[in-house]
Amino acid sequence: MFDACDFSNTEWINSSFHRVIFKNCHLTGINFADSYLNHCQFINCTMPYISFNFSKICLTHFFLVIYYHLNFLILIGNNLN
Repeated sequence: MFDACDFSNTEWINSSFHRVIFKNCHLTGINFADSYLNHCQFINCTMPYISFNFSKICLTHFFLVIYYHLNFLILIGNNLN
């Protein structure tokens, strides 16, 4: 679990996340392009200008997040909440 972390403007291209919880995190401008997110949770996070281009997202949940200008180009996923 990442709690109250600031990962703003980081590049996580072609990364894999399994059962990761981001709680109270600042994720402004993160690039998750070509990544795989499985059973992840974003709880009370600030997520403007985040990119999930060409990512595979499965069973990932977003709770109480602040987001705008999200980029989901050719998103492959299921059970997104």
